[in-house]
Amino acid sequence: QTPIDTLSDVWAVPFPPMQLAGGTVALSIVDEGRKINLNAMVQNGVPNLPAIQKVQRLFAVLDVSPDLVQGIIDWITPNNGTGLGGGIGDYYAGLKPPYQPRYGAMPTIGDLQMVKGFNEAIFNRVSPFLTVMAETAVNANTASPQVLAALEPELTEDQKIVLAIIDARAIRPFSQPTDIGNLPDLGEIGQKLMKDVDMRSQYFTITGTGTYAGARKIITATFHRESTGIGTLAAWHED
Repeated sequence: QTPIDTLSDVWAVPFPPMQLAGGTVALSIVDEGRKINLNAMVQNGVPNLPAIQKVQRLFAVLDVSPDLVQGIIDWITPNNGTGLGGGIGDYYAGLKPPYQPRYGAMPTIGDLQMVKGFNEAIFNRVSPFLTVMAETAVNANTASPQVLAALEPELTEDQKIVLAIIDARAIRPFSQPTDIGNLPDLGEIGQKLMKDVDMRSQYFTITGTGTYAGARKIITATFHRESTGIGTLAAWHED
């Protein structure tokens, strides 16, 4: 049987803060598979409409304007010299200090803070549900209700379907996409969801927080789980 990742796995259980040498140390692990991949909105330099619509629906669920999604698309779309994104470049060039759009895939979710229209409050609202790691599908065993609701229009419109998925996985985690497709409460939408989901995550983010004498240090590291089970460092950030 193919291994699966669930919220009851050891890595997903919150670690309580530990007292250490006059300070505290806290650790948490989150799979990136529970999130929606921003970089999937542009593939081979071309907008990917199904992926764009997922992010737009997520923003709507989070009470954030879906219009902001266009700024992300412009940010990650390659500038191929044909004038595409030229006006966008002018906007960023006019900022103080000026900077250029990425014109390519975001390497970290922190990029989102530089995109037109995104302030700290909006970034903090949406970033827990978004990833830039190359997850090709959402892990149905770990995804939040907000992310599940964004996968298909029917789920955005009917929250009872989302609750049915969460209730079913709490009783027995999904082991394959057909487990969702066969849920009696979902009907035809279950068949559509089968192409949106997986049951295993590829990337995991470990966040370590240390406090000492009123100071705080946060280290965030994202690892890709190889087929051998060994983790390869994909991103690192310190605050």
